[in-house]
Amino acid sequence: MRPTTALSGLALAIACAPLPAADFKRDIAPALETQCISCHGADKQKGKLRLDTRAALAEAGGDILDRISLPHDDDDLMPPVDEGTPLTPEQIAAFEEWVAADMPWPDGVALVARDPADPAADSRDAEGLASIALFPPAVALDTAADFQNLVALGTYADGTTRDLTRKVTFAPDNPALVTVAGNKITPRADGESVITVEFGGQSASIPLKVAAAAQPRPISYKLDVMPVFMRANCNTGSCHGSARGQDGFNLSLFGYDPDGDHFRITREWSSRRINLAVPEESLLIEKAIESVPHSGGKLFEKGSDHYNTLLAWLEAGAENDPPDVAQPTSLAIYPEAAVLEGQGAEQQFIAVATYSDGTTRDVTPLAIFESNNAPSAAMDEHGLVTAGNRGEAFVMARFATFTVGAQVIVIPEGLDYTRPGFPAKNYIDELVAEKLHKLRIVPSEPCTDAEFLRRATLDITGKLPTEDEFLAFEADTAADKRDRLVDDLLSRKEFTEVWVMKFAELLQMRTDPNNGVSYKSTLLYYNWLSERIAANVPFNQIVQELLSATGGTFTQPATNYYQIERVTENVAQVFMGMRLQCAQCHNHPFDRWTMDDYYSFAAFFSQIGRKRAQDPRETVVFNSGGGDMKHPVGGRVMEPVFLGAEKPEIKPGQDRRAILAEWLASPQNPFFSRNLSNIVWSHFFGVGIIDPVDDVRVSNPASNPQLLDALAARFTEYDYDFKRLVRDICTSRTYGLSTKTNATNGGDSKNFSHALIRRMRAEVMLDTISQVTETKNKFQGLPLGARAVQIADGNVSNYFLRTFGRAERKTVCSCEVKMDPNLGQALHLINGETTGNRVVQGKVVETMLAAGKTPEQIIDSLYIRTFSRRPTETERGQLTGKIDPDPAKARQDLEDIFWALLNAKEFMFNH
Repeated sequence: MRPTTALSGLALAIACAPLPAADFKRDIAPALETQCISCHGADKQKGKLRLDTRAALAEAGGDILDRISLPHDDDDLMPPVDEGTPLTPEQIAAFEEWVAADMPWPDGVALVARDPADPAADSRDAEGLASIALFPPAVALDTAADFQNLVALGTYADGTTRDLTRKVTFAPDNPALVTVAGNKITPRADGESVITVEFGGQSASIPLKVAAAAQPRPISYKLDVMPVFMRANCNTGSCHGSARGQDGFNLSLFGYDPDGDHFRITREWSSRRINLAVPEESLLIEKAIESVPHSGGKLFEKGSDHYNTLLAWLEAGAENDPPDVAQPTSLAIYPEAAVLEGQGAEQQFIAVATYSDGTTRDVTPLAIFESNNAPSAAMDEHGLVTAGNRGEAFVMARFATFTVGAQVIVIPEGLDYTRPGFPAKNYIDELVAEKLHKLRIVPSEPCTDAEFLRRATLDITGKLPTEDEFLAFEADTAADKRDRLVDDLLSRKEFTEVWVMKFAELLQMRTDPNNGVSYKSTLLYYNWLSERIAANVPFNQIVQELLSATGGTFTQPATNYYQIERVTENVAQVFMGMRLQCAQCHNHPFDRWTMDDYYSFAAFFSQIGRKRAQDPRETVVFNSGGGDMKHPVGGRVMEPVFLGAEKPEIKPGQDRRAILAEWLASPQNPFFSRNLSNIVWSHFFGVGIIDPVDDVRVSNPASNPQLLDALAARFTEYDYDFKRLVRDICTSRTYGLSTKTNATNGGDSKNFSHALIRRMRAEVMLDTISQVTETKNKFQGLPLGARAVQIADGNVSNYFLRTFGRAERKTVCSCEVKMDPNLGQALHLINGETTGNRVVQGKVVETMLAAGKTPEQIIDSLYIRTFSRRPTETERGQLTGKIDPDPAKARQDLEDIFWALLNAKEFMFNH
């Protein structure tokens, strides 16, 4: 390379004297990157001068060495005093030595702007470093336009992570293949190599493959232009993606109809949208850079990558892509998790898309980045996360029809924390403890035996422990008494009744004259489910029998499932936890599901036939053998495809539902076991690992994905015996933690560091009031004394159940069960007949007085009945002092105490 004029002259003047060689990496690159490139790099060229590559420097010319050697008060000094720090004499001397050596510049290196090096900070980052990981795990560059940003993640001995991307040098074994500019690599020649980094005594490598390095990549409407619309928010519901569009211009919502969008851009009022004669004057571009008024404001700058993409497409004729153009098939975000320490800590994330032709592309500049908890981990549009308050966030990247996410945990810097002992009883405890350790949360202590007895009995059977059960458990000194209690509760018929009630809600068991569901049908349907759960039939078999049911709604009660509406959405929501409603009209904005996915899944149910039986109240459900599901956009006939999986082989006339049922409730469908495990977990903890339990999507992630995966694996291993899964949960140390919190876990509501206080659901509360007052309920179709949890028909209810939020079973949404307390509930308990009248009608106090029990003994008994504990000495003393010595009045006083206990929060809540 020929040096610039000024540099050549200086080199000639000093060539006669031997000089120590300046090292480019040690002396030159740091000075250029920290003090020059910010003004003279790829993004900005002040004075039309670039210094980031050797070629750019050679083309620049000028008097660089003269300018950097001027006095500090000279206006022409480089860098200017008011914009940077002038070079030191040592740096100037190093530049002189480097020029004298003909400016050696390592092959394939491009410089980027960096902050000045801080040796002390580098030393801190090296201390305790356990490993380094590079992302993406492999790099494949195709065509001259391809590039890849790299991220280096350091993991430390304490479990925290740090972004070391700016601390390391990405070094390819064969520098001739790529140009390295900081953490960005671009292709130069075809071949394979390895990229390596070293820092703090640790190293990491990833494979590199370059192909077609000299081949340009043609501009693509779907692969290049449509992502710009998404990134710039052009096709959102608040802009041109709305039903009415914006300013007379419509786009499909989130780009679900790219071909239609192409027509609207290029054919519909084309003179207003594009100008192929003078592309840069196209309204499509002028609006985006706001060179003409735009209600959406400026979306990007003239000359930016997005601007250049649109301009190149217009210059190429604004053509649509051929039908065989490669399509994105998956998206990944890297790194997959980070644990940041201290406010202000940063972590860069990148997004990489994989295409149907096997290529990959760094789509970080095109993806939309979001955080679900910005106060803890704010994420900017470029994928950079900045740590804030202590907490946890899920950061997401959205591109094309895909949304993926990564977990970010933020902990305070210098936190005084020692990992506590947490003796694990099973795998659940190990995984909960590991997550709490990452969050630096100390779990609560175990609850008392009395608390565990009440909690487990309520959760497993929907009843309170009797006084005899309390006394027996209190007297038991065996170390395994809690485990034996769980085993005993699981063997009772009440366990079956509770779960039949829960699944009856999900299956919407209720009479519906409009759909031909009579009370007889509902009762037969309910009994069918009860028999199978009581017999402990594996749950996958129950679901397979349900979804493939054929016959009359009386003779084959499972066919009543197909008497409900919105079968496609209900199957997905109940058995896989997915809400597909959005994808019926447009691609899901926060999940992977598209309209194609929705209608391909709906095709499994397009051939259901129905006809009347001899009994007009009965409907016969059968496979009609014909019927297609058509896509509303374009009218394509959609073939049945499993959600998130492959297309099955279905022979003509074969029942599509049977094919679906076999796959859906099997290990081949990972969503089934995860969803059922999450439903079971939520019942016992009051919050799901994914919550709500029926809203499984990328943007609503699991709080502990490793735990959910483990539960799902065990559920599958147990042959879908959810009773065994319940035993794992209820015998874990985690389930037996106290509701009392400590300084670290008081704000935790989703990591199971302590038990949550949960209000009893409506049916259970009514049943427990009846139990402790020894009164009986009467419900339509059930004998006197039946429990509310045994009600088969969702339309059968009473004032108490409606007030306390019993599900009406009109939808499959978990939100139908209302658990929040309200004023109406309080007024009913205080003034209604459910408590006041039952205290008298049950004659509990009267019976105990007749048996010769003293007021003190009766108070103890009432506490055990309602709270599953004895009163404290203070409570006993205060209450005993209020008992009238007149036996005739003592009964009224004791009944008032009983009424007060039934109205206490301690009775209404499980804790």
